Amino acid sequence: MTINDVVMAGIRHSCFPNCAYSFSNELVFIDEVAPGDKITVDFSTLFTGHAVLFRCNCGCNGCRINILGFDQLPVYFQEKYLRLGMVPRETLKSIDIQINTTKYTSSVR
Repeated sequence: MTINDVVMAGIRHSCFPNCAYSFSNELVFIDEVAPGDKITVDFSTLFTGHAVLFRCNCGCNGCRINILGFDQLPVYFQEKYLRLGMVPRETLKSIDIQINTTKYTSSVR
């Protein structure tokens, strides 16, 4: 999956998204989405690496501006996203994170 694939599906980035791709790579809602709302995902959960993927202008309070890979997120965001099941397995495999599935998959359907 590339950012282009996700964007072509009509999904946009937000530093505080309303959806996420789960461990099993399914799009799941993590917040209420009203009719007409944009579907947003934190693109940092889809990739790894130090290079800036792009500069964000989502406009959220707390926007991170420079969007980096999952392994470069602050630990708070990494743990939150893992706890909520918001990181596809492919992302975690690429940085060799060992997941304690009993700890992090309770919210994944």
